[in-house]
Formats: sequence, structure tokens, C-alpha cells
Amino acid sequence: GKMKEALNPLVEEIDSLFYFASPKIKSSISNDMDSSLLELYRKFYAIAFKIIVNIFLKNTTKKYLFFYPSTIFLDQKNNKFKEYITAKREGEKICKSINEMDNNLSIYVPRLPQMLTDQNAGVVGLKTEYTTQILNSHISKMDL
Repeated sequence: GKMKEALNPLVEEIDSLFYFASPKIKSSISNDMDSSLLELYRKFYAIAFKIIVNIFLKNTTKKYLFFYPSTIFLDQKNNKFKEYITAKREGEKICKSINEMDNNLSIYVPRLPQMLTDQNAGVVGLKTEYTTQILNSHISKMDL
């Protein structure tokens, strides 16, 4: 599709990809899973990511390193973000399965704290980590 057409020229040009695609993240007060919200998150954190990974896996002449930011919400019992957590968990499973295979792609999957981004810049009183400092520390751990 369109994503494949857009990415094909980049396959030979790059060796690292930082995947920060995200819709606006919403909390949910219901105990029930919001299926439409879950599907939206899955499109970003699992489905589209897997399509991108598969495009790069087909090029066996290069090695690639991907950065897939996950969330510390997976380590917490946070029922307000269950759809987000479910989709991110699926994304992590995709990363794990790719990393366990012998292929040309390695994915670094840190569980990041909540950081100040355009997602939450207007939330008063939200405790966030300093974005640049956190990301720099993780990028320095990558084998670029």
C-alpha cells in the first residue's frame, strides 16, 4: 500500500528507525475495554509497526536498528489506560518475536516513563520526566 511505497526508497538509505507514531492517548474510566479505542491504538502500535518491520526485513543486505518506545504503564496496574497498555503489549510481543529470530533487524524496546510531550503538555500537575535526558540515555544504550 501507500506505506510500502513511501518506505521502499528509504530501505537502502537508512540503518536506524525511531518509531514514535502515536494518536492522542486517552484515558478511560469504564471498566470495560473500549474496542474502538483499542483498534485505533493497535493500528499505531502493532499493525502499522509490523508492516514497517516486514518491509525492512525483506532487505537482507543491511542491518537495521529500530527504537520502539514502550511504556512503564505495562509495569503498573493502571486501569485508566487499559486499551493503550493492551496495544503496547502487543507491540512489545512483535518486537520480542523479531529479536528472537536470526535476521537483519534488532529492536530496542525500553519502557519509558511518562514524559513531557505534546500529548500531555496541557495537563496541569502531571509529574513527567525530562524528555531529552531520558531519550539521550536510551539512545546511548543502543548499538548504533
